Amino acid sequence: MDLVPVAGVTGQTLQVHASPTVILEILEQFFLKKPDQERVIGALLGEVNVLDDEHSTSAGTDAAVRRQIEVWGSFYVPHSETDTEIALDIDYFGQMRALSLQDGSTGPTVDIIGWYTTGGIDKPTSIIIHEFFARQCNLPVDQVVCLLVRPDIRESNASKRVVHPPLIQAYSGFASVLGRQNMSTDLEPVPLEVTASDAEQLMLNGVVQALAAQSNVHSRFGRITRATALGGATHELVNLTRSLRKLVDALDTVLEYLRDVVSGEKAGDPAVLELLNLVEAELSACGDDALMHALDTNLKDQLMTLYLSRLTSANLVLGERLLTLEK
Repeated sequence: MDLVPVAGVTGQTLQVHASPTVILEILEQFFLKKPDQERVIGALLGEVNVLDDEHSTSAGTDAAVRRQIEVWGSFYVPHSETDTEIALDIDYFGQMRALSLQDGSTGPTVDIIGWYTTGGIDKPTSIIIHEFFARQCNLPVDQVVCLLVRPDIRESNASKRVVHPPLIQAYSGFASVLGRQNMSTDLEPVPLEVTASDAEQLMLNGVVQALAAQSNVHSRFGRITRATALGGATHELVNLTRSLRKLVDALDTVLEYLRDVVSGEKAGDPAVLELLNLVEAELSACGDDALMHALDTNLKDQLMTLYLSRLTSANLVLGERLLTLEK
């Protein structure tokens, strides 16, 4: 009986969309790693969208695409590794997974959808990691994503480190079976697109402008397309900011109209006056103190949720580092 390759979800049927925030998180973990540590690995958080023919066409994707994976978050997983063996901190992985899903900032439908690495994609241990995450996700290996973010650091003539744009590539599993037995698994590239939300695009523009000002050169952050999907607290804060901006613009328009009416440049409209009276009555019933208290309480709740989740994550990382030092 011959080995039969099972393509499953290959590059022809799978697309991966990754948030630039995830790329920056992975790069941060790489630069914080120990000097003797070859690479950093971790889990990817996101959601899987299965497309039919109608949705695939309306979304503007290739007709062959049947599955879109959105990567919105990540967390680091401690490990030790040799050329042929690798050991992951399962307890730490379980705690961080539960914390990330309880946080809520990533959205209600987000779960583990794969893993990331900063190198060693061709090592045998990478297949072991991929199969481990497939079991954790309860998915076939061809439906689990591996995101490679390999920093490009070179030595300059002055013996200084020069950081170049990282290599970013997505992979998925490719299984070969004998009968019903999986004999081997390989990783093959799949299409990847970095998609930024409005908030992320604003942040990236500020970072690029600051770096360009320091180096006196014009820079761009690669190919970034906008996406509207945001989750949890970030989504609420962005919506609040947009609503307040619209409110300020509307108030400016009303003030300009009233000035023109008072100065005699425009004739007053009774319908507009009636509408303004209704608005004033509603605002009087609400009260400035009650409105400011509601906004302030909501904002504090959102910020406290984010703060506590990040604080817990930092405590877990610190605890893991202390255990490593004790050993």
